[in-house]
Amino acid sequence: MFCIKCGKENKSDSKFCVFCGEKLKTEKENATLPHGEFHDCITNTQPICLTNELKSFVRSPIIIIAISLFSIYILSVIAGAGNFISNALDSLEDLFDIDLDFAISKLSGIFSFVALIIMIPNILICVGLWITVYSAFNKTSLSINLSGMKIIKIVNILILIFTLIFCIFSIASASGIIFEALSENTEKIDSITSNSEYSVGVNPPAPQSSFSSPLILFFAILLPFVLFRILYLFKINSTLKSFIKSAENNRAFPGASKFVAVMLIISGILNCLGGLFGISSLSTWCNAGASICFAIIIFKFHSFCLSKIKAI
Repeated sequence: MFCIKCGKENKSDSKFCVFCGEKLKTEKENATLPHGEFHDCITNTQPICLTNELKSFVRSPIIIIAISLFSIYILSVIAGAGNFISNALDSLEDLFDIDLDFAISKLSGIFSFVALIIMIPNILICVGLWITVYSAFNKTSLSINLSGMKIIKIVNILILIFTLIFCIFSIASASGIIFEALSENTEKIDSITSNSEYSVGVNPPAPQSSFSSPLILFFAILLPFVLFRILYLFKINSTLKSFIKSAENNRAFPGASKFVAVMLIISGILNCLGGLFGISSLSTWCNAGASICFAIIIFKFHSFCLSKIKAI
């Protein structure tokens, strides 16, 4: 039974809307409504269809596959970190004929713990996704539980904040290095030109600069990547906002970013190439599959929202 005021679904035996308190009318009572009110009733029941379709969308197999692959990726990274260091130490043992058994168990545990800490944001995102899927399968719930999506949004915002801080720190560090190098060069030039052993018209030798070219090159490559990452995180946030607003307001809110979808496809392809020509591991293939699946999901959700807007 749907409320003609807010358009939200209630249980069939409810007398009042649990969302807005409006008295609910039966189908017979709705049939006797004046034309204007009857039109409003039909208009308000359209968002309910959107809610049901959103739940069906979240229950789609590709979403289950994507989250499952993402979960396996996280577990394989955590477990694989310890195995990686163990294999590396075993190779050192064979290469230098030394006994490293005392270090293998300790270092593998440390690396697994470090991997677990690093993967905490991904773990929270994965938990948020499973909460959302569970609510879509929960038939007793009349709407999607958005706490999972809000967890993901908070994690994304925190990652964005840390990325911005890192970007500011990198720019400040690079500027400081450049300024220090230029200042040192200026002092050397002044010192050489004031030296009496050089006569007028004779050019003194150029001072050796302490300008760290490799470090500056590193910042020159790193900063565009970080700025690109910030743009990517902003687009992810707009995609999450689109889904949350659509579910909260029972209306289609376009905002799913095709840019994020394209980046996920590129990431998936690069992981596939890495698996074929580089290090082939379970985490690599699961990450590739999850990235491509999530990209398809974003494209589908974007089309879903546009189709609902055009239908109005």
